[in-house]
Amino acid sequence: MNQKEDAFLNFDDGISTKHTRLAYHWALKRFMVFAEFTSYDDTVKLPLDEINKKIKDFIRYLRNKPDEGIDYEKEKKSKPLNLATNTVKLNLCGVLFFFEMNDVLLNKKRLNKMAIPNDEDVKKKKEIKAGKLPYTTEEIKRLLGATKKLRTKALIHFFTSTGARPAVIYDPFLRMKHLEEMPHGCKSVHLYSDSNEAYYAFLTPEASIALEDYHNERKQNGEIFTAETPLFTVIIRPNKKTKEIIVKPMGFQSLKHPIKMAIKLAAIERKRINNKTDKGQFYGFRKRFNTILKSNNNVNTNIAEKLIGHKNGLDGVYLQPTKDQMFAEFYKAVPDLMIDQSSKNTIEIQELKEKNESLIEKTSRINELEKTVEKLRESMLSTMVRVG
Repeated sequence: MNQKEDAFLNFDDGISTKHTRLAYHWALKRFMVFAEFTSYDDTVKLPLDEINKKIKDFIRYLRNKPDEGIDYEKEKKSKPLNLATNTVKLNLCGVLFFFEMNDVLLNKKRLNKMAIPNDEDVKKKKEIKAGKLPYTTEEIKRLLGATKKLRTKALIHFFTSTGARPAVIYDPFLRMKHLEEMPHGCKSVHLYSDSNEAYYAFLTPEASIALEDYHNERKQNGEIFTAETPLFTVIIRPNKKTKEIIVKPMGFQSLKHPIKMAIKLAAIERKRINNKTDKGQFYGFRKRFNTILKSNNNVNTNIAEKLIGHKNGLDGVYLQPTKDQMFAEFYKAVPDLMIDQSSKNTIEIQELKEKNESLIEKTSRINELEKTVEKLRESMLSTMVRVG
């Protein structure tokens, strides 16, 4: 299949965002492989009845059997899939958009109805939600222990500390200019910069160290860091016989792999629900982050919503805390967010030390005030005796 054909270019020109482009490209490729079509231009010239039949067969195919990983070159020989209704509709949208951009008029209303199951069993299945459970602290320890790669460790710590969606790495690419030092060995990260979704997240001391270790490894390998250097990268070796390497910012596919491998090596138990799992690959970190912040009565709940990137109703518009205010609330949850117990103890000892120093300072002030009051009292008594 040649993506330089006019039919494909017409389709691609009509897509407005890169995420929709990625989803629609995959959907169309899945359809083309299933239908055994090899040319985009030839496909749009087929009789309308044949196109309709292929799309209907495609919808039935998507709805029927479990998806155990898709190899598009072999997919036409595999069993039908049992994708969630929204996934079926997304695939169908990509295919229908391809034909629409090439002036092939189809009955979209009827085809979309086919994508929505009607039987009670499927409706009940849809009600069971996947991805509800957070990773536990012990499971994250196992993830970190399952890999020796500094990049993977830094990624695990990054998502543990921020609870961010995976897209923050590549939409737009996180760069060194988005990273700033904060008190107590922490760092701030400006996510989704230059967009309406922008907000600040923060790295715990151990997450900050993990990121620094990964960056130091890259520097030792000869990489020169500037403000535009990506926080996370992939290395491509175009020619194994030479030492040439190409460093690129990390995208979605290259982001998924290291976390997936860590989950596999750590043998993290995840139960399948509706072709997904009870613990999302990335959302397991997000659920844990959200639970910890919301369970801490000392953390302002509205700012907690900001820290996880939620709009939070009207407060999302009218409440605009500063970065320092957000960090102050985040830092209250740092001991619970951190994984290493010794690091937690260090923070707790430091906090006790600061409280003790503050108490000593207050006690000293009280003593000084008491002395001042005593001097004033003596002065007043002396004045009264002279007047009398």
